[in-house]
Amino acid sequence: MACVTIVNCSILLNGESAEPFNAAKGLRQGDPMSSFLFAIAMEYLSRLLKGLKQDKQFKYHPRCSKLGITHLCFADDLLLFVRVYCGGMDPMQKAAVIQALSYTEGQLPFKYLGVPLDTKKLSILQLQPLITKMVAKITSWTAKKLSYAGRAQLVQTVLFAIQSYWAQLFTLPVQIVKLIEAYCRSYLWSGGNVLTKKLLLAWEKVCLPKSVGGLNLTNLQVWNSAAIAKTYWDLTHKQDKLWIKWIHAYYVKRQRIDDMSIPQSASWMIRKIFEAKQIINQLHRPLDEQTIIIKHIYLQLIPIHSKMDWRCLMFQNNARPKAIFTMWIQNHGRLLTKDRLKRWGLHMDETCVLCQADKETREHLFAECAYANRLWTRLSQWAQVHSIVPNIWIQYFQLIIHHSKGKTASAMLLKMMYVEYIYVLWRERNTRIFEGASREHEALAREVVSMCYFRADKKVKGLIQNL
Repeated sequence: MACVTIVNCSILLNGESAEPFNAAKGLRQGDPMSSFLFAIAMEYLSRLLKGLKQDKQFKYHPRCSKLGITHLCFADDLLLFVRVYCGGMDPMQKAAVIQALSYTEGQLPFKYLGVPLDTKKLSILQLQPLITKMVAKITSWTAKKLSYAGRAQLVQTVLFAIQSYWAQLFTLPVQIVKLIEAYCRSYLWSGGNVLTKKLLLAWEKVCLPKSVGGLNLTNLQVWNSAAIAKTYWDLTHKQDKLWIKWIHAYYVKRQRIDDMSIPQSASWMIRKIFEAKQIINQLHRPLDEQTIIIKHIYLQLIPIHSKMDWRCLMFQNNARPKAIFTMWIQNHGRLLTKDRLKRWGLHMDETCVLCQADKETREHLFAECAYANRLWTRLSQWAQVHSIVPNIWIQYFQLIIHHSKGKTASAMLLKMMYVEYIYVLWRERNTRIFEGASREHEALAREVVSMCYFRADKKVKGLIQNL
């Protein structure tokens, strides 16, 4: 035990380390040996608890005897399963027993590993900590001036990760899921932590795959169903996990799971797992037993939609994410051009601020405007794509889609250049309206060219160098 008590410490004085001195006892905080000693102690305690099976006075918990479970260890937590009778015991005697054992009396529900545990269905109040945690995250981001693309990334990674832990354990109430989606939707479109209905596209469209016109954000309701369905699939195909052995021992009882009825004596969560059999049965493709993950079930539960003809612009595009997001909104016809604002009842000058010659519409702004024509002509000369002339919007857009298909360097360059062209043109329009500043089309062309060069991969960069 000398290694346990011999601890030396050193102090920095004026940036220099003083001579080490020995401590009386104990380990330094964070010492690698701490976890090792803890594991040794818990292993010894675990063996002692397993020895209780040989004691005739030991009484199993009513739901643990078939598998001989006396305790469970997880990290630094110990769950002891025994049968203890306190009925008819005097409160003073009960308090004396608790004090002697150094235990605290708990009641369901209680929180363990960050989530509430209860035999009954979780209430909205018990799920409130999930909402509070997500709102706190959003509040910490409101001061940051993030683009739509930046917010979408935070929603998909951070906010989804917070709720996914809960969603893999419980079937979340529809009210909670809608509230979570409302906060995610409001943050994406407004950048704030206050619920709002001001949005450019419906949340259902945002959550669709990119190939059918969405941003591939996760549909929380569908993902929750897929996660519970994956748990049911594990129950029917895996026998090596303790919780699966326990459910088979007390509820399945050698029955065929696909044919048995839902055990009504089980807790609400186990009943929800058995109900997920309907989700597995409605999948239109068989699941691979070796590589199945929640995503495989999720993709089959998403409603089937027709693919967008401009989907090639969304994939393998090295343009700036905020430029891709702007192009995505523009493809749906939801940019706040003056013709759309006028349909909403706003009174304003409808003249295009770039050319001062015609009314501002999506078709005019990105294809028919003289300023936009000069910008695209300059870019097409640089990229040597003279066949694409922006005269009529539909024809121009179809030519862009046609020449952007494939994995050639020229196709990759064209889609990146087109997306950057849409972005800088839209930003120039906004700068002239809200800041009163303007730039010549040559300056915008140089910005697009530099972005294409710096963000291009090796193959496309080689093509650019030869232009």
